[in-house]
Amino acid sequence: MKPFKTFFLTIALGGMVFSAQADNLSFEDAKYDTQNNVGTTEAGRIDQYNGFMFKGAWTLNASLYQEASGYQLAATSGNRVLYNWSYDSAAKRNSFSVTSANNGLFDFTSANMIAAWRDGLIVEVVGFKGGQELYKTTLTLNAFGSPETKSFDFYGIDKLTISSWGGVAHAGYHPLHAGGLQVVIDDMNLTHVAAVPEPSTYAMMFAGLGALGL
Repeated sequence: MKPFKTFFLTIALGGMVFSAQADNLSFEDAKYDTQNNVGTTEAGRIDQYNGFMFKGAWTLNASLYQEASGYQLAATSGNRVLYNWSYDSAAKRNSFSVTSANNGLFDFTSANMIAAWRDGLIVEVVGFKGGQELYKTTLTLNAFGSPETKSFDFYGIDKLTISSWGGVAHAGYHPLHAGGLQVVIDDMNLTHVAAVPEPSTYAMMFAGLGALGL
């Protein structure tokens, strides 16, 4: 095969590859904003982790949390967990969002989740693409027992939001935190995916291959 044909074939086939990198986000090595560290729990805002951008999310070391709460129960691998710290006073809910650091598409398939302070906490998980809502799942979580593994079939999204509100204060937890609306998360399964070539791309590729006699 002539060098030019070989080069063209390599480029053409390279454009057909559908690649995916599965990521189980445990947050153990997550870098967080130490300037906003809260108490002795190694808590702070997280902006980027494993190729994903976070907005409104914080992380803490659950093993260092002294008060009885869902935080102590949330860790399913290691000690660090993620939670939605940002409060929207107009919507009366806590929320955070996730996007890909390279503005690409990704899948969200599962996560371990528990409420921090309230039983019957309502959690809304929404997946978007191009500003359009593609998926939405509403859950109800409690602040006791083991974290629940929740499955999601959110494929080919470019933004994920997780919001929580409602519920009632869990009996036995410190009343100071009775209004806390945080949902605590560990082991988020997010997968970076490559964009699928448009039909026109395949048409042009095969036309080129035909012209080269490949």
